Amino acid sequence: MGQHQSCTFRLPKGISKTRYFQLGPNHNPYPVYELGLAGSPRIGLPTCWDEWFPEVARAYGLNGADILCYPTAIGSEPDHPDFDTEPLWRQVIVSHAIANGLFIVVPNRFGNEGRIDFYGSSFIVDPYGRILAQAARDTDEILIADLDLDQRRDWLELFPFFGTRRPDTYGVLTEPLVNARTSSGQGIEGGIPGLKP
Repeated sequence: MGQHQSCTFRLPKGISKTRYFQLGPNHNPYPVYELGLAGSPRIGLPTCWDEWFPEVARAYGLNGADILCYPTAIGSEPDHPDFDTEPLWRQVIVSHAIANGLFIVVPNRFGNEGRIDFYGSSFIVDPYGRILAQAARDTDEILIADLDLDQRRDWLELFPFFGTRRPDTYGVLTEPLVNARTSSGQGIEGGIPGLKP
C-alpha cells in the first residue's frame, strides 16, 4: 500500500533514539497513496506520535488524502499512571478529522507491557467528527465501517477550510525549533521545550 517514516517522535526516559528511532526524511514527509478500490480513495499513513500534531493531518489533507490511518501504541503515562489520556487522545484525532475533512482510522494496541497499560479503544471517525466504530479498551476486535468519500467533499464545501487558509500569516510554524528538549524532558535553556524561556 505505502509507507511513512515519522518526522516526529517522543522518547520515553531511558530510551536511546540512536538505537530505536531514526527521524524520517523530509523530502516527501507526507506521501499519499491511491488505493485500487471503488472511488479511488487516497490514504496517508502517519504513525503514533504524529497524531498529536495538527500540522501532520493538515499536510496530508492538503496533499489530497481522503483517509488517514494512524497505527498506534498509546496507553497510560508511566510517570502518571492514574492519568487517563484516552479521552484527550480521541478528541485530538476527532478534531483533525473535522478540521481537515478526513476519515481517520486509528488502530491502537491494548494490554500491559511493563509500566505501560495500552488502552486499545481503536476507532474510525468521519469528517463530521462522528465515531463510526470503536473498540473496547481490553479486547481484540475488528472494526468495519462504510466510508462515503462524498462526505469529505460535502464537508469541505460547507466549511472551506483549505480555501480560506492564510499561509502568509503562519511563518511562526516554520521557524526553527527553540529550546530543544533534553533527555531529562526539560528545555535545554530551561522551561518548556520548544518554547522560549
